Amino acid sequence: MKIHFIFIVIIYCLLLTSCLIERPADWWFLEPNSYKDTTSFHGETINSTVYNDEENNFSIILNCIESNVDTFHYELLYTLINTSKENIIFRLPQIELFTKDYWLIADLSYDVLIESNNSVQHRIKFIFLEKNKSFEKMLTENESNIIVTNLFVEIGTKEIGIPDFYFK
Repeated sequence: MKIHFIFIVIIYCLLLTSCLIERPADWWFLEPNSYKDTTSFHGETINSTVYNDEENNFSIILNCIESNVDTFHYELLYTLINTSKENIIFRLPQIELFTKDYWLIADLSYDVLIESNNSVQHRIKFIFLEKNKSFEKMLTENESNIIVTNLFVEIGTKEIGIPDFYFK
């Protein structure tokens, strides 16, 4: 009886692991259409949006992630590198994401402080706010599916607007 039970467990484990291996990924990186560069992500080289502000001594690396199962359908993985002598505040709650049909807002209510000569990496999840086609023309013109807009950083008393980023 024990041999039959062990045999059944082994077969079940083999079937389970083969299903897990063949299962499609639940999320993927969208291709950047602006400020495109390659970066390292857990040992792999991937395409990312890399924005360098040499005047203010900071850079932002953005990746847009899409999920087909998560209630948060889109996420931004960002890295902000502060090489200035001042602290930077990244205004996360203001970030907006637009598709051809929807307006999405960040699921955050706080800003992030990046100290001088430091960096921060984080994920921002987005929630659907309402149907909205206001960016449909811009997305079509830029051959993109996603626009990330309304990004701001504060350095000292100066607020700096960061350009829009496009992903497909």
